[in-house]
Amino acid sequence: MGLRHMSDSTTSLIEAVRERNHSLVADLLDSDASSNGSDKKTGDSILAIASQSGDARVVGLLLDSGADPNFGSISWPLDIAAGCGHLEIVELLLDSEAEVDAIDEDGGTALESAACAGHHKVVTLLLEAGANPKRKGHSGKPAIIYAAERGHEEIVAELMPLSTPKFRQQAELILKLSQQGPPTPKILTFFEAAEEGNLELIDRCLNDGMDIEAMDTEGRTALCKAAECNQADAVKLLVEHGANVKHVTASGACPLEFAFESPTAFSYLYTITPKTLISKSAKVLAPWYEIVDERLEELHRKMGEQGSPSEEMQAYLDAARDGHLDKVETYLKSGGKVDVMDSKGNTALMWAAHSGELEVVKHLVAGADVNHVNVERTFALFYGGIRNKCFVYFFLQPLTEKVLRDLLDSILKSRNLWWI
Repeated sequence: MGLRHMSDSTTSLIEAVRERNHSLVADLLDSDASSNGSDKKTGDSILAIASQSGDARVVGLLLDSGADPNFGSISWPLDIAAGCGHLEIVELLLDSEAEVDAIDEDGGTALESAACAGHHKVVTLLLEAGANPKRKGHSGKPAIIYAAERGHEEIVAELMPLSTPKFRQQAELILKLSQQGPPTPKILTFFEAAEEGNLELIDRCLNDGMDIEAMDTEGRTALCKAAECNQADAVKLLVEHGANVKHVTASGACPLEFAFESPTAFSYLYTITPKTLISKSAKVLAPWYEIVDERLEELHRKMGEQGSPSEEMQAYLDAARDGHLDKVETYLKSGGKVDVMDSKGNTALMWAAHSGELEVVKHLVAGADVNHVNVERTFALFYGGIRNKCFVYFFLQPLTEKVLRDLLDSILKSRNLWWI
């Protein structure tokens, strides 16, 4: 069969499938039209197109003629049928050995699509076929969370015994929040006291009967808010009064995760948060927070000894930032110190890394402190990585101490940078 004829027969079959013309579909398949073709414009397979239409008879014709339910396309036929709630088609595809947990281009599966759309009978069928209810998509959510976010209570109930404790709690909270109104003025006052670290007002609110687990519309408690604002004393007071460190918000975050930018609060919460709730990011961050206060204290001591940078120092820092290696060399040969700092504690190495000036970086590392941290808790490798200066990053990475490497790599991986 010629290529042109194959292309024409595929186009004709796709049109017949979309029109649900059973007799024409059967005739084309009998005439050797391939049931495993795909639409060149959309990339969808013929079986995927049929699965979306909801016509089980057409799907059956395609499967009987050898259509592969796992034939690569933009979306899997099973995923499409499940999301549309076409129960009979889902049954046909499963009987034809469709991969029940096949992942589409968006990172989802048939179970997640059905749960999200509220098709309870399809969810039940997929579970009976072995679909994994604990699998998390690219968004980090399993099927139960998709169902809860859209208020599909019956599906949530079926998935509850099949889910992890954290996601069960999160799903219950999401459903509860959908029925709960906005926080009252008294609750808002309590939240403000937590955010501002007003211990006297926190005590007064609790003594007046305030529910310590009162939540905002996203499920955040006063403990979450105090942690986010680095109000360590307020965090401790709330915990002493019984605030739940295991509380999980609608987004799946526990109080510890709200303290990622709050060193003191983080260090306290890290020691009392159950290990099952401590994320990989938190485990990476903990060693850094153990040393950051000491580093900052040392930085301020050095900045005090140096004083404000002179014009000569500032010119050297500017030269490093702008890639003027000759000026950098002249300054150092004249006896200038390699690690002089600007008003924020940035060194020449940090400025060169910030601008991606690799040759300047290579020249400076012979004497510069690669692990120097500025007042914003930033270091040279951080600048190279965050600003996508990949050549600087790869050069400095093996020269930087492990605690800083691990911290930055965790941040970069969360951003899915192509070169990591």
